[in-house]
Amino acid sequence: MPELKTLQQVKNELESIEPGVVAHDDADGITSAVLLVLAGEADAESVMFVEQFGQYITPKDTMVDMRPLEGFKGICYDHHLGHPVNPPYTLIWDDVPTSLIIFRKFIDKIPKEHWWKVVVGINGDGQPELIPPRIFKEFPELLMMSSSFGWSTSEGRYTTWSYPIYSQLSAYINAAARSRQPELAFGILLEAESPFEIVENEALGQMREAIAKRVNEVTKAAKIYSFGPFLLVYYQAEEKLGGRVAMKVGGNNATVLAINETTGEVSIRGDLATFLVEELNKLGIGEFGGHPGFAGGLIENRIDPKVLIKFIVRLLEGKINGESH
Repeated sequence: MPELKTLQQVKNELESIEPGVVAHDDADGITSAVLLVLAGEADAESVMFVEQFGQYITPKDTMVDMRPLEGFKGICYDHHLGHPVNPPYTLIWDDVPTSLIIFRKFIDKIPKEHWWKVVVGINGDGQPELIPPRIFKEFPELLMMSSSFGWSTSEGRYTTWSYPIYSQLSAYINAAARSRQPELAFGILLEAESPFEIVENEALGQMREAIAKRVNEVTKAAKIYSFGPFLLVYYQAEEKLGGRVAMKVGGNNATVLAINETTGEVSIRGDLATFLVEELNKLGIGEFGGHPGFAGGLIENRIDPKVLIKFIVRLLEGKINGESH
């Protein structure tokens, strides 16, 4: 029988691991990690993407685009809400996408020919208005139109869609992330020499098409409940589709709470996202966080759907008191 290690032995082993960069596995997190590497602040081999938001490998890691779990002591670049007033780690925070935080801090160290990459993270977080004007001046190709031809279900005919390239880059990177391949997206973005290499990448293009198809499939099969300004959506998928599902079913100023019954992942989209996060954290069913309009979390154990239905009803009645039953 193998010898069991003591808690102190495990702790000592973790402390001895060479610290790396732990990044959120979405377009903003992936871009943030890429910019740190380009600035010479990290090695590409040290970059890791974790399943759980805020997870780390060693307490001395550098974390980007996540709020750390308890015990973290490294450097954290982030824009999410919920950090302690006096965190035990070094926090570099702002209310803009993390990729823009890192770009501003290390602009003099990031090679100029790679500046366009910050667009991926900024637009991926839904804030294209924050893209620095100088980026468009230096890289006018970002304003070129990217077109695609296909069948429009809403119009009932074949049609052409055209969008500026800057608005499309994050969709390709997110497609890999939603397919649970953030390492692939990281490598492609890190090595890309122009925006065209992203939108013309065959693997990313195929993933984007596959994700769009899966979003339609799981949304059609989802169970949707409407409660005042809230939509409660239950769907099933192996991929990370919560944000896309929430955006697809949302509308009319509804705030959507989308729960993946397969993985327990939760995505929240809408004006009342921050409000929902605060109230959900009272239930003790998981950890929830994010930033205005965009939030999420993980339900630690599978729960009866009626629990969240009752939660929404009680919320509308003004009776939420932190009880989960």
